Amino acid sequence: MTLSEFRSAVRRMTRMFSTATVSDEIINSFINEAVRSIAFIPFNIKRHSLSTQRRVSVYPITDALINVISVLYYPENGSFLSNGITDTQTDIQVQNPSVFTGRQYAQIGYPPNYEIIGIANGLGNVTRGQQNTGAQAWSAGTPIRVWSAGVRWVPLTGQNVYTSLQSVLDTGSDAEPTRYTWSNNSIILDKPPRWVGAHNILVYGHTRPAALVNDADTVEGLPLQFSNVVVYRTLMDLLLSFGGEGMQKADLYFRLYQDAVEKLNEWAIAQFGNTGFVPNIGRQPFGITPQR
Repeated sequence: MTLSEFRSAVRRMTRMFSTATVSDEIINSFINEAVRSIAFIPFNIKRHSLSTQRRVSVYPITDALINVISVLYYPENGSFLSNGITDTQTDIQVQNPSVFTGRQYAQIGYPPNYEIIGIANGLGNVTRGQQNTGAQAWSAGTPIRVWSAGVRWVPLTGQNVYTSLQSVLDTGSDAEPTRYTWSNNSIILDKPPRWVGAHNILVYGHTRPAALVNDADTVEGLPLQFSNVVVYRTLMDLLLSFGGEGMQKADLYFRLYQDAVEKLNEWAIAQFGNTGFVPNIGRQPFGITPQR
């Protein structure tokens, strides 16, 4: 539902059709407060792609995270496509071609949407759609990484923040990271990566939806069938603000709100796992399928 549709539903159910009774701006503020109030349910999952740097353990994330669902790490070197390519193009330009010297395969994109190409004869004559993947068009700036049999995206497991911070001092090891900590909106690895990698860290995190400002705005990540959660919460808060009889009417919507929240929470658990306020460490994130 859009902001305009949320507002219309609230006016229809309260019969407050006149802006003289309550303005659109006031209803909008209650709608946004309702959205913020249900943000603890992880319906807004985003993927954050971070490029690794050799000997660096701390990777800040620009978007504020409520919690972290999963972190995956790719243990190979990589670069980015310099130009977009079609699904038949065999001459590929990358920002750092030396990464692929002497290698046989490369992976373009992220799982589950990726393509493996043969590069045994160099990037000027690649073989598209290898290892049971399909050739497709890719845009400039898409990550491309070295691939070989047995190389996979590795789910990292969580650890105590104090242990992880100690690892930042360990800049001399060539061991690959196996654990992470989420602290101060940064991902901290237990070991610094060996490679300068093209978006070699994928962080799946639960973020707070952006505020609805324009009438056409919708709640990011919230399935349409659960829009009633926002409507009921808005009705409760708006009616409570009037006091007296409004408080009695608000109580009528409380059970409806509880039932709607329970159904939304059940859906979120089925989609993303039982995360709640605590990161579900090491879980395969939504949308990621096992690689070949």
